[in-house]
Amino acid sequence: MILTDEQQAFVQAAREFAQGELAPHAARWDEEQEFPVQVFRKAGELGFCGLYAAESIGGLGLGRLESSLVFEEMAAVDPSTTAFLTIHNMATWMVGKWGSDSLKEQWGADLSAGLKLASYCLTEPGSGSDAASLRTRAERDGGDYLLSGSKAIKSYDVGLGFQPVGHKQFEGDGRTPEGVYFIDRQNPNSQYHLSLGVSYPQQDDRDRAMLLGQPPGGDIMIHGRGPWGRQQKARDWTAGCIAVNDDEMEEIFAMVRVGVPIVIYP
Repeated sequence: MILTDEQQAFVQAAREFAQGELAPHAARWDEEQEFPVQVFRKAGELGFCGLYAAESIGGLGLGRLESSLVFEEMAAVDPSTTAFLTIHNMATWMVGKWGSDSLKEQWGADLSAGLKLASYCLTEPGSGSDAASLRTRAERDGGDYLLSGSKAIKSYDVGLGFQPVGHKQFEGDGRTPEGVYFIDRQNPNSQYHLSLGVSYPQQDDRDRAMLLGQPPGGDIMIHGRGPWGRQQKARDWTAGCIAVNDDEMEEIFAMVRVGVPIVIYP
C-alpha cells in the first residue's frame, strides 16, 4: 500500500514521538508500574489523544487507517502505554459521537487535548476484557430503554428468610428458595410497600416437600419493608421472601416486568 503525503507525515510524527518520549522510559514505567500521565499530555499536544474524534470537540477527525498507522509506530516501542492511548481515543470518540451537547462541552476539548483521560469498564460476567463479547443490549421503548443481557445494573443489600441458609424445603421453614424462577406477578398494593411475585413453588419444589410430608408453601415475593417491616431489627426477617428498603423496591418495581427470570444463588 502506498501512503499519501499526509499519512506519511502522521507516521513520521508518531515515530519521532515514540522514539523521543516513549522509548527512553518504557522499560522503567513497566518495571515501576508507573502510569505516565505527562506523556499523554504531550501526546495531546500533537493531537494523538483525539485522532478520530470529531473536530467539533477538538479531535483531528482522522480515519481509522491513519489512526492505526500512528498507533503502530508507538506500539513498536511501548505497547502498554499505546494500549491505553487506543482506549482513550475510543472513549473520546464516543463522547464526540453520542454525547449530549453538555457532555461534549464539559469533556470533549479536555479529552482531545489529553488534559483529561478516559477509559471504560466491562461489568458483564464472562466478558473479561473482550468488549465484543458483551451481550447486554439497550433498546428504545418509547421514552425509555429496555435492557437485556447479564449486566449487573445495580446491587442491593437484601434481607432473606429468618433461616437464610439453604434452599426452601417446605412451608414455614423460614428459608428463601434457591434456583431459577420467574417474576410472575406484580402487587402495587402490598402491605410491604410494593412486591413482585416469584414463581415458587415449581414442580421439583412440590415433589421435595411431598417427600417430607409437608406442603411446599408459596407466596414468595421480592418486596419492600412497609410499616411492619420497618420495625424489624434483624437483617433476615422475612418468612422466606427477599426484602429491600422501600425506595429500592420502587426502583426494582419500575424496572422489572412479569416474565423476567430471577436466579437466586445459595
